Amino acid sequence: WDAPYDCEITESDYFKGFTIWRKTGSSPLAINICGMDLRNHGYTPIAFNRADRTGDRYFYMDEDVEQGITYCYRVTAEFALTSPGGNPFNRVQSLPSNEYCLQLRRDIPLITNVTVINTDLSSGVIKMVWVNPLANDLDTNMHPGPYRLQLRRSRGIGTGNFIDIAGASFISNHFAGLAGDTSYLNLGINTIEEGYTYDIAFYTGVSNNPYGYTSSASSVFLSVISSDKQNLLKWAYEAPWNNYETEVLRYDPSATMFVTIGTTSKNEFLDDNLKNGEEYCYKVRTKGSYGITDIKDPLYNDSQEACGIPLDTVPPCTPVLTVENICNQDAITDPLEELENYLSWTKGGDDCNYPDDAVGYEIYFSRDSTEQFDLLAEIDNSEMLEYVHDVGDDLQICYYVIAVDSVGNQSEPSNMVCTDNCPLYSLPNVFTPNGDGANDIFIPYPYLFVERVNFKVYNRWGNLVFETADPDLNWDGKNMNGKDLSQGTYFYNCEVFSNSDILSISNNLVLTGYIELIRS
Repeated sequence: WDAPYDCEITESDYFKGFTIWRKTGSSPLAINICGMDLRNHGYTPIAFNRADRTGDRYFYMDEDVEQGITYCYRVTAEFALTSPGGNPFNRVQSLPSNEYCLQLRRDIPLITNVTVINTDLSSGVIKMVWVNPLANDLDTNMHPGPYRLQLRRSRGIGTGNFIDIAGASFISNHFAGLAGDTSYLNLGINTIEEGYTYDIAFYTGVSNNPYGYTSSASSVFLSVISSDKQNLLKWAYEAPWNNYETEVLRYDPSATMFVTIGTTSKNEFLDDNLKNGEEYCYKVRTKGSYGITDIKDPLYNDSQEACGIPLDTVPPCTPVLTVENICNQDAITDPLEELENYLSWTKGGDDCNYPDDAVGYEIYFSRDSTEQFDLLAEIDNSEMLEYVHDVGDDLQICYYVIAVDSVGNQSEPSNMVCTDNCPLYSLPNVFTPNGDGANDIFIPYPYLFVERVNFKVYNRWGNLVFETADPDLNWDGKNMNGKDLSQGTYFYNCEVFSNSDILSISNNLVLTGYIELIRS
């Protein structure tokens, strides 16, 4: 490359030399971004800080190359600061140079196309195209004719079990005679179910041993994976050139032809927003290059045609369930009228890709998480995300919810939520056992989920005057000997035992307080 370099003389000697980059096959790039990392485009640095020069050219000798492979090169200039100890740091690269590609002696053919012409189980057609060796690189004086090209084929993509293709042999006594035949139609093959890989054995003289083989190249084989309202296209190939873009085509019945629906640099493409149950047919066309000036550029190769029918086989997103009841409330007015479990759920978690796929929900319940769950309710409104369950006299119930889509696909069950009985128990602080029929008995307010109590009453001197295990208490103001207690203030301690199967002893309530016993 040209010397001198405009920036080789810099303040503080920032210029450190050139980096040489290489890759197999071409990568056309828009050279307009400083600091671009050529590694992201398939290049490998093979030399650093080089500034060897002869006359008005810099040069680098790449001696690690193989015959028949296309190598592409770029050069960048490197700049860096220098530490007081003489070590470079804060390295940066210039814009990359243009790309230049070549082969070490073009003395064997190069395959340029393996493109599907017709898609069929038994009468499929693949067209194979190649360019012949260069006479000067081959040295036809040292390797005289006759010359023969034998086309070979292997079933599959990137496979190596090659066999000669019958009738696909091209012979000429003179090297110039090979120029008349540089393409071949491989007829009568199954292009629907498989792809094919090809190479060419090149013979010179009368030897039965090939002078060499081309790099192999395959057809592009397209697969279509259908799911809900979409077809995912994936394709595979083996090519000695670089395919840098793929055009995706879909058959348009109204135009009776394939039309382009997108391009991609990847080997897959998602065609979505389709109609379930309708067939869509595709093919893809790769666009590639050897990056060699005298070889056609770009190189286009078509896959076979492949079809897919979108079907809704994807279940809806899994709901996320929560359940609340009086145990979650701060204030309870009448617990006997509030025995309901309030269920609510979301359409799916954070990983839900299609939250609107569900059309309804099924709610299941069981009195025990280890037992069978039964269907509690079916909701046919996708926007109704709540349900109130009147539970009778027992809050101990487990639930989960399943989302259902329009074709009956069911989601995974939601998280299971089990509600427990919470002991609700409170006591008044005064009663009047005077026989007037009003407030004569000391009893708790309406309570819930209490199996028994340990209720004890003490007088001002700390003597036990009454006790019971009955949660209704029914204390009539008498002591344990049946005698009326005098009017006054009494202290109580009440341990409340829940009837929950889940709550442990440590969760029992312990109530303490004072009672005013009034007889007047």
